[in-house]
Amino acid sequence: AHRVAGYWNELDTQSRFLLNKLIGGSFRVGVSKLLVQRALAEGSGVDAKRVAQRMMGYTDGRVAPTAERYARLTAEGDEGAVDLGQPYPFFLAHQLDLPHPAFAARLGEPDGWLVEWKYDGIRAQVVRRGGQV
Repeated sequence: AHRVAGYWNELDTQSRFLLNKLIGGSFRVGVSKLLVQRALAEGSGVDAKRVAQRMMGYTDGRVAPTAERYARLTAEGDEGAVDLGQPYPFFLAHQLDLPHPAFAARLGEPDGWLVEWKYDGIRAQVVRRGGQV
């Protein structure tokens, strides 16, 4: 207690604030999930959407972070494959203004599309991977 009081006397207001955060265990650096996903994608060369998919459930507090889990998160190709039941991340829908003939060139043939109906406030997914639903 005497040592902490001594630090408080030596430090200016901002430094005291930081010291209190550090010794109290409430020092956090806020970073958005999107920024983390972009950084991991850029650092690993994996597409940011793939990183987002792999991160679904990644921060579960009941599962300790490990080097193996990080390696799977940032692995190229299918080496970082997700569990069969892991959901796809939700992305906001955006309008695509293209002439009708250009849709197939840009988005592929319609028989390969997946349509998701969005009802206000309700989201659900049925995921089919590896022949399993």
